[in-house]
Amino acid sequence: AGSGVTVELKGLTIVADGTTGNLGGLLLGMDEVDLPESRRKLPDAISVDGWPWIWKELHEQGYVSVYAEDQPRFQAFGYRLLGFEKPPTHHYMTPYWLSTKDRQWACLQDKWHYERQFDIVRDMFREYKESGVPLFGFIFSKMAHDGITRLAYSEDTTLAFLQELKDEGYLDNTIIYFFGDHGMRYGPLRNTVQGKMEERLPMSHLHIPAPIATKYPKLMQNLKLNEDRLSTPYDVHATLKHLLSLPQEPTGLKKYQQSLLNLIPHSRMCPEANIDSQWCTCSRWEKRGTTDPEVVLGVGSILDYLNTLLEKDGNEQCERITSARVISVEEEKISDAVLQFQYSKDADGRDAGFAPPGSAVERRHYQVRLSISPGGGILEGEFFSVWSEDPYLKAAEELRKTPDGKNHNQYAVADSLVVDSAPRIYKSGTQFSRIDAYGDHQCVIPP
Repeated sequence: AGSGVTVELKGLTIVADGTTGNLGGLLLGMDEVDLPESRRKLPDAISVDGWPWIWKELHEQGYVSVYAEDQPRFQAFGYRLLGFEKPPTHHYMTPYWLSTKDRQWACLQDKWHYERQFDIVRDMFREYKESGVPLFGFIFSKMAHDGITRLAYSEDTTLAFLQELKDEGYLDNTIIYFFGDHGMRYGPLRNTVQGKMEERLPMSHLHIPAPIATKYPKLMQNLKLNEDRLSTPYDVHATLKHLLSLPQEPTGLKKYQQSLLNLIPHSRMCPEANIDSQWCTCSRWEKRGTTDPEVVLGVGSILDYLNTLLEKDGNEQCERITSARVISVEEEKISDAVLQFQYSKDADGRDAGFAPPGSAVERRHYQVRLSISPGGGILEGEFFSVWSEDPYLKAAEELRKTPDGKNHNQYAVADSLVVDSAPRIYKSGTQFSRIDAYGDHQCVIPP
C-alpha cells in the first residue's frame, strides 16, 4: 500500500493455543498468566480493564482509538475471560455488533461482516481527517476462522478497500499490520506436518509509510533483515512501542520482547523468544547413513525424476542416469513436541495435550548431495517421505512399498502434500546437472 517499506514476517510464530493468547501477545506484550486473574470460572477474577493495553499508551500521546471485532459472542477477551467493564477505546464497536438483529455467521444484511469492518475504518478516517488527530484502530474479523476458502471471496474487496484508502491519501502516513492470529487449528490438514507449520506460522505483514521509512533508513534495513528471523506477537508489541518512542528506544521491555526495528539475532531460539516447545517450528539437521533404506529409495526417486526431465525435453542423444554415489545426506528434525501436540486439555489453553510417542504423523525431509553416473556430475537435492495409514495422506500416484508392506508414502513425485510435486535439485559448483553424452554434445538438466 502506497510507498514506504513492507515486509512479510515469515518467522513470526504463535505463542499460545488460540486467539486470546496471541492477540494478548500483540496488544499486551505478555502472557495472560502474568496478568491479574480474569477467568470467568474463578471467584477472584476481575475484568481485564486494568491490563496494560497498548492503546493506553497511545491515549497518553493523544491518539483516538477504535476496537472492533465482528464476533462479539466469542470475544477474544470476553468469552472465557470477564472482558471489559468499560469501553477500552474511544470507539468500542462490540455493542454495535451485539445489537445487530441479523446474526448470520458471516453476513450482515447485504454485506460480509469484514466489509462492515471496512466501513468502520472508512468512517474513522473521514471523521478525523480535518482535525489531524492521530488514530489507532484494531480491526479483527472472523472471515477465515472456520476455513480458508472464504478468503477467496474477500481478496478483490480487500484490494479495492486498500486502493481506496491509498487514493484518498490516508495511507501516506499510516502504519498497517495485516495479520492472522494463528493458522487452522482443526481439520484434516492439521494432522499433517504442513498443517502444523501453518497453524504456528500465520500470515503477518507490516507496512511502514514513507515519512518514517525515509527518516530512519537503518531501522528499515533491520526490519527487512528480520523478515526471515524468529519473531512473535510480543515482538510486534515491542515494535509498536518503539514506533511511539522514536527517535528514542522503547523502555520497559522484557528480555523476550524485541522490536523488529532492531536487528534480531540470527541465533535466537524459542526459549529466548518465550515460545513454548509445542509451538516452536525451529528444526535441526542430523547426518544420516548413505545406505539407509529411506535414503536409497529417496535417491532413486531423484534419479527417476532427472531421467523424466531428459525424456520430456526430447534429449534422445543423452544417456540416462544409471546410478549415483551418495556423498552426504542430512535429515531435518522437527521437535517431538510439535509433531505430537494435539490439543489443549483445559479451556484456557495452558495445559498441552500430546499424542503418545510414535503415534504422530511422521513426515521426513532429507537433503542429499550425490555424484551421478555417467559423467560424475555433482547434484544437491531434497526429498520427502511420509509414513501413514491414513487414506487422506495417500497419493494419487503409485505408492512405493517397504519390505513390511506398509505404505511408505509419496517419495518426491508422488507426494501430494508437498507444494513441489517433484524433488528439488540445486546447483553444486559448475558441475550442476551436466551429463556426458556423445561427441561434443552436452545435455543440461534444467533446475
